Amino acid sequence: MRLRMGKLCLSAGRLKGNCVMTAPLAAMRSKSSAFSTGKTRLMNFPVSQTNHFVLESINDEMKIAYSYTRFSSTKQKKGDSVRRQIQAAKEWCKQNGYALSEDQFRDEGKSAFKGKNLEGEGDLRRFISLIEEGKIKRGSVLILESFDRLSRLKPIKAVALFLDIINSGIGMVFTMTFDKRLLTEKTIDDEGYILYAIVGEAQRSHNESKYKSGRVKDAYDQRKQKAITGGTQFLSWC
Repeated sequence: MRLRMGKLCLSAGRLKGNCVMTAPLAAMRSKSSAFSTGKTRLMNFPVSQTNHFVLESINDEMKIAYSYTRFSSTKQKKGDSVRRQIQAAKEWCKQNGYALSEDQFRDEGKSAFKGKNLEGEGDLRRFISLIEEGKIKRGSVLILESFDRLSRLKPIKAVALFLDIINSGIGMVFTMTFDKRLLTEKTIDDEGYILYAIVGEAQRSHNESKYKSGRVKDAYDQRKQKAITGGTQFLSWC
């Protein structure tokens, strides 16, 4: 059992300096106990303090899930996208006996078509780094809305990314596809059609973004040509 403490008081004791003062509750209530009024002796256990205002008890054997949300346009931040994705993750955890980690992974305004969520400060990059460092344990689960939240890269790279995470011992759940099933090494090995379906999702995700990207480029080229023919100045951000 591990305790993460912030600056709030403990529910089962009090925080004094860098020590937690604890005693068995039943014994403290007993008048004949050595812990009774006037005779209480509390043991001091050193603890570490954080800057967080959260006290959280985490069992090492508790099943932990992490949510990952992403959208490519910052305009979507004003909409319902994040709330919807987080709510779906909470519901899945409740139905399947997992604890949803407070450490949420979110890439706002980062394109999965260009792999921006895997670069620099991308939160998907951070998630993978934590797996590599052993801070996210095998048996944990990553919850996403759909495959295209994970990646819209070319199929071979997108599938490789998916398998890298799965082969690290991390399960994956898509709340809008695959019947919300938990996908693991075992389920994919036992049910080969799942991998075929993943390849199909990777192709669909990439082709969809490729088509949208082509339309944007065509519109850009048309505006540019129109400006040239009309003798007006062309601004690339128009």
